[in-house]
Amino acid sequence: MRSAFHPACERPLQFVAMNYMPLAAAAGTLAAHFAPDLVPFTNHRHGMARILLVEDDANVLMLLEHVLSGDGYDVDTASTVEQARSHLAQRPGYDLVVADGRLPDGTGMEVGDAAARAGAKTLIVTGFAFQLPREELGRYDYLLKPVRPAELLRAIGRMLESSSRPSTARQ
Repeated sequence: MRSAFHPACERPLQFVAMNYMPLAAAAGTLAAHFAPDLVPFTNHRHGMARILLVEDDANVLMLLEHVLSGDGYDVDTASTVEQARSHLAQRPGYDLVVADGRLPDGTGMEVGDAAARAGAKTLIVTGFAFQLPREELGRYDYLLKPVRPAELLRAIGRMLESSSRPSTARQ
């Protein structure tokens, strides 16, 4: 089978498809070309856990949404604190909120506070951990950007599995 990709791009695309994309997404896209024997995977451990993804960078938002959806999560997105609050109020029942630490109109911790009131846990993903107020960030589990998709999925899986932990993970 002849590749649809330029030969110079084929190896890097194969590396990304095999190492960074969730298996279900990879099986349906690039990996289908490079490894057609892959079997799509769905996240059966958490069913269709509902995640609110809050990120102001459109490219990062699209990538993270793709990773989460590809792993079987039901994902809604927002790019500001206000949009996130609106989602939490209008669509209750989120299992987890994954929020950027710094947003145009506030912080991910503000979103986390609103999520806790709605009964959802929060994971902060930020590149500014050392610039955010330690006492605010320290109340939540957080990952530093750049975050690998597999690392994000492991952290989300741990948070969803831990039913005894409070919404604000660190106290």
